[in-house]
Amino acid sequence: MELKPEVRQLCDEIRRFIRAEVDPRSREIEESDEVPEELLQKAREVGLFGLTIPEEYGGSGLDLAGKCAVEIEMGKTNYGFATVIGNHTGISTTGIVALGTSEQKKKFLPRMASGEWIGAFALTEPQAGSDPASMRTKALKKSERHYSQLLEQSDRLQEQLRRLSRQILSAQEDERKMISRELHDVIAQTLTGINVRLANLKKEAAVNTKGLDRNIARTQRLVEKSVNIVHQFARELRPAVLDDLGLIPALHSFMKSFSARTGVHTRLTAFAGVEQLDMGQRTVLYRVAQEALTNVGRHAQASRAQVKIQKLDGAICMKIWDNGKGFQAKRLSHGKRYKRLGLLGMSERVEMINGNLAIQSTPGRGTTIQATIPLAQLRV
Repeated sequence: MELKPEVRQLCDEIRRFIRAEVDPRSREIEESDEVPEELLQKAREVGLFGLTIPEEYGGSGLDLAGKCAVEIEMGKTNYGFATVIGNHTGISTTGIVALGTSEQKKKFLPRMASGEWIGAFALTEPQAGSDPASMRTKALKKSERHYSQLLEQSDRLQEQLRRLSRQILSAQEDERKMISRELHDVIAQTLTGINVRLANLKKEAAVNTKGLDRNIARTQRLVEKSVNIVHQFARELRPAVLDDLGLIPALHSFMKSFSARTGVHTRLTAFAGVEQLDMGQRTVLYRVAQEALTNVGRHAQASRAQVKIQKLDGAICMKIWDNGKGFQAKRLSHGKRYKRLGLLGMSERVEMINGNLAIQSTPGRGTTIQATIPLAQLRV
């Protein structure tokens, strides 16, 4: 079939456009599953969107032979790009040209001829559809990416929960082991000593009362020591002063005993309004300070430590600082050292009350742990 000169000229122009503009970007279109907007704009300038639309509406008005010739050229290029043009000039515009009313033609065809509106088709099968450059809608692809991200996030959270669960069980076992050892090594031995002294006192009282007062005084000191040890256990497990007097007295008491045990000089500065927190929030702050200072005593080799609680813009902030040897905070992540230092437990506690935990440390320059609670969570 002999083509009209203007159709041959159009085919030559389309062929040059495809070689110069479309083919070099074919791989990009396949990988992104979308035709770039700048390529669509060049297609508008060539007039590819108006091929089958009558000239009175701004198109080229190709007849059947001309349309077939153009489709042959389009079939030689990238499938995604050809689909855009084929859907638009075929199923999208043909129905309006053939069956549309005058009002519909005036409304749709000029914008479709210029490429301002790009026609597409939609399948009725479940989970199917189309956009101008793909058999899948952009919304569907975005939804797939979104759910993929949610799935990855869910996997990470589940792993974190499993890790935290293991750490909790391990911490419980360590706590039980410590209590068992202390009961056996300290309290049991002290009570055994008391029992031995009482037996000796009984014998001495039957034979000779000389020195009896002195032996009774020694036994009383052993009893007093046992009572103090029991009180210390009780304070470490759950300090009564936290419930009875509040967070500040509880921290002061703990830091005083901490300094006596470790020789680390401590200082407490606190915002009085922190006592308006509910018990759960105060308990979290106490445990964070307790764990942080325990780490200072065990690992930091520090001479000074400070706990500071203050009200900042929009939040209450607690900082625990020490002048110890520090560590590489960036390398800490969630490895074994992270677990050993109890940082994961501290972080989880703070997150329970919608706060966040930040750690700053540099080798040789000490460590700062900061727990921040939004004011929206407070009643101050």
